[in-house]
Amino acid sequence: MTARASAAVPPRAQISAANKAKDSSSPYSAVPFPDPGPVSAGAAAAIAAARSQLGVPYRWGASSPGSGFDCSGLVMYAWAA
Repeated sequence: MTARASAAVPPRAQISAANKAKDSSSPYSAVPFPDPGPVSAGAAAAIAAARSQLGVPYRWGASSPGSGFDCSGLVMYAWAA
């Protein structure tokens, strides 16, 4: 289960535009997100793997794709991808 997922990370310009378009009533709208710089291929694959598990329920001590994860289980799964 080490197949790499294709990264679907939005371009920096989209992230920046989204941050500028935030609702001004939000207490977080005044805090700009710094540009973290380029994302490595490994990090992009980990992000894509984690995103592929959105909606999978939280289960304490679990690390099973499609079945359940706890926080460390998801991190281990994502970085293994």
